[in-house]
Amino acid sequence: MNEIAQRNAKKIVLETNGSVSIENVNPRVHISLDCKPPSSMEHEKCLFSNFSLLKKTDDIKFVVGNRTDYDYCRKIITEYKLISKANLIVQPVYGNLDARTLSEWLLQDALQARLSIQLHKNLGIK
Repeated sequence: MNEIAQRNAKKIVLETNGSVSIENVNPRVHISLDCKPPSSMEHEKCLFSNFSLLKKTDDIKFVVGNRTDYDYCRKIITEYKLISKANLIVQPVYGNLDARTLSEWLLQDALQARLSIQLHKNLGIK
């Protein structure tokens, strides 16, 4: 792809809760896949086979509500070797878990993940 085409290229992102297979998604599409922890009502719906289909440029997001969720997140990251498979994003559940606490856990464990917050909620924007 030449330089002009690269500048004009569009990035398509498919955001999914991880409950449906991504097997037939075009490989040029960027995947942003959620993995729901135990405190989520959708926890049981995670299709773990999706992890093997992810590209290193894709994202896996864990929304963490408490220490049990965080420990689950670490377990899944280790068990499925996710650090080498995609970008890891960990986000606190707004109003349940302080971002500072979650950041301390991430630092203590040297977990190679980005901390994300729902900025609009923290700024009081609806």
